[in-house]
Amino acid sequence: MCIRDRYQRRVHGGKLLIQTQKEQALDMATKVLHPPMKWAQRKDKIFLSIEIRDIQNEKVELKEPNNLIFSCESEKQQYESHLEFYGEIDVNESRWTKYGRYIQLVIQKKEEGPYWKKLTKDDKKYSNISVDWDKYVDEDEEAEQQQSQPSFGEGWDPSAMQGFGGQGEEDSDDEEEHGHDHGIDDLDKEEEINTGDNKEANEDENEEKKE
Repeated sequence: MCIRDRYQRRVHGGKLLIQTQKEQALDMATKVLHPPMKWAQRKDKIFLSIEIRDIQNEKVELKEPNNLIFSCESEKQQYESHLEFYGEIDVNESRWTKYGRYIQLVIQKKEEGPYWKKLTKDDKKYSNISVDWDKYVDEDEEAEQQQSQPSFGEGWDPSAMQGFGGQGEEDSDDEEEHGHDHGIDDLDKEEEINTGDNKEANEDENEEKKE
């Protein structure tokens, strides 16, 4: 293997620098990239897919009125994104889930109404964001589309999604509270059953002694 295959020569400040393949890999690992995204919308929600394989250490956070903060790792590469949406969102009614090749979000709009003109509030063109043509529906055809397909679109499973804003914790507390009450009832019933069984056993024993 020749030197050209093993090293990358760079000129910096008038000096010739030699960078090994290991150093190149380290540079790539420490460089933060913007994740590729696809989006579509309905009058009441936004569909957003973050297209990264084998996602680890993900952070998916929505903040009202209109912010998404995302970060993750994949194959030793760091990804980050901070978006300010075109309109306001409802954090508590939004959902997300992670699959092997992407993360899916269903972001509820604060108010149902006309389609947003774009995904983000600023006029910047994001090279990492594109239209999700698999879920795209024209605004005039949305009512017709909802009759033929689920409101979440093909491939979306609302039951597998988790919420934002601590909504899941409240549900967990409610379940724990109800479960505790249910447990007390079960103990009372079990005690009644055991008492009845002991009473029957004593009666049988007394009858045997009489015989």
